[in-house]
Amino acid sequence: MNEEVKRQTLVFPMEGSGLDQRVFLGKKKAIDKLGFGKIHGFGGNLQGGEGYLEAAARELEEESGLRGLTEDLIYRAKLTIYEEGNLVRIVRSYCLYKWEGTPEITEEMDPISVLVNDLPLDQMFEDTSLWLPNILGGEEISLRLWYSKKLWKTPKFFNITFQTS
Repeated sequence: MNEEVKRQTLVFPMEGSGLDQRVFLGKKKAIDKLGFGKIHGFGGNLQGGEGYLEAAARELEEESGLRGLTEDLIYRAKLTIYEEGNLVRIVRSYCLYKWEGTPEITEEMDPISVLVNDLPLDQMFEDTSLWLPNILGGEEISLRLWYSKKLWKTPKFFNITFQTS
């Protein structure tokens, strides 16, 4: 029997512009969580009757201390992830340019600020290089990833669709 499809969010708070544009990311500290030791955006599972926007704002605050309003989250990507041919995750990613608070260390994440043009891709999930630079650059994408074994190894196949305005 297949597990239920996980519905998740990722948020990338950004500030500045041009060559000085920065993004806040987090290094996962929770040993029992997917991505321990890796750097990525803030996010997680939808809970109860939450929609994606509500979950994104909640997860952002829980993992970074930043408080963003749902209406300020800008949709950038849908990641549809398959493992052994089965749909296992749907992740919606957002950029955020306006928030309250200062990034703080939490139980799950240790926030860092990096230049958008100098992302630590070697410390992130291997598929991140396929999509993160594009969405931080303002593109909207739809990405489907197929993995042959455990999640978060190099995908055996992927398909990216770039949306046009």
